[in-house]
Amino acid sequence: MLAYITLRDTWGGRLKFSYVAYTTAGAKVAGTLEADSESAAEQLLWKADYSVVSLKKPLILPSRYEVLPSVFRVKTHDIVSLSRQLATLLSSGLPVNTAIRILMERRGNPLLRRTLAQVLQDLEAGMSFSEACARFPSVFPNIFVRLIRVGEETGKLEPLLLRTATYLEKQGVLAGRIRKALIYPTFVVIGGIVAIYILLTWSIPALSVLFKEYSTELPVTTRVVIAMGNFTSAHGTQLLALLVALGVAGFMYSRTASGRRRKDRLMLKMPVLRSIVGGEAVSRLGYTLSTLLSSGLGFNETMELAASTTDNQVLKDALTATKSDVMTGQRLSQAMAKQNIFPNLVSQMVSIGEETGRLEANLNLIGEFYEKETERAVNTLTTIIEPAAILGVGGFVGFIAAVMMSTIYGIIRHIG
Repeated sequence: MLAYITLRDTWGGRLKFSYVAYTTAGAKVAGTLEADSESAAEQLLWKADYSVVSLKKPLILPSRYEVLPSVFRVKTHDIVSLSRQLATLLSSGLPVNTAIRILMERRGNPLLRRTLAQVLQDLEAGMSFSEACARFPSVFPNIFVRLIRVGEETGKLEPLLLRTATYLEKQGVLAGRIRKALIYPTFVVIGGIVAIYILLTWSIPALSVLFKEYSTELPVTTRVVIAMGNFTSAHGTQLLALLVALGVAGFMYSRTASGRRRKDRLMLKMPVLRSIVGGEAVSRLGYTLSTLLSSGLGFNETMELAASTTDNQVLKDALTATKSDVMTGQRLSQAMAKQNIFPNLVSQMVSIGEETGRLEANLNLIGEFYEKETERAVNTLTTIIEPAAILGVGGFVGFIAAVMMSTIYGIIRHIG
């Protein structure tokens, strides 16, 4: 009996099975085969006139893409580059199959390269390009697949590839700026917390032993700091475990529908974060609606795709309600004005676009305006957070150091 172990990749591909069977002549055979599922493997054996004795399921181990998704995943700029290069090759007269084969050899990301290899196989098997891409939702965004399908249906695949690349590039640039702006303050806070923990856990208890030897009356601030250090030293492991447990519980709750909704609603109410989170969401929405509507998609599908591209549960609920109101006969601007999440400027710009026939252009202007507003809010937040983090962490560490040093000098003077 053969034992077979295979690795499953998130990019797709077939599984390998080991089997034992009998031929029509009664001969016993054993081997391996590839199939999409166990039932598909059985059908292959039956078509070969084999009587199946056993069919072993493979032992599926997580691939490196599943273990380290942030390292090996296909990033937005990979899809942007692929879209632009594919549009260039197609406009030169190459068929999709040949263009994919050329681009597959140029990809630096191994997951994208292997995905394109599977897409190429599907194309040669008779699938359309959009159908082949739709099989890999973790690689190709839903909006990418849908716009490609529209391009295939209308015969305008090249311009829609370029439009998709522009749209994805704008989303990636704004999100990247937000992440970049928050990196330095995050490291300052983390470094400060580590420094404070080291001071309270090791340095303060060691000094408290020294103070006890001289049996002097310690100031109130010194006694408070020593109490904090002794508590942290004695219960540091429990505190760390509690913080980790609370963090994991909070993360798991934020993954639920109600948790996401509460988190998103809270972020939209916080003074500075409201401008960043809300502005980024409205900017993304403006670009998304403009891109989809100008590509020829109907309103229903446009709203569904727009809702699927946002990570903000509150905005997703608002888009669903807006779609329902429009289906009852209301104008888009009227339906959006009823939702508190959309600024008044958005509904006004949409109303003007509906009246002048420039809805797609106005939606794009909304995306550009709130992109700039979000950038300004990010710069403001960075300007506030960086000195606040430095002053907060440095002030606390400096306070502890000042208290300890003043106590040491007091003891020295007392001895002298």
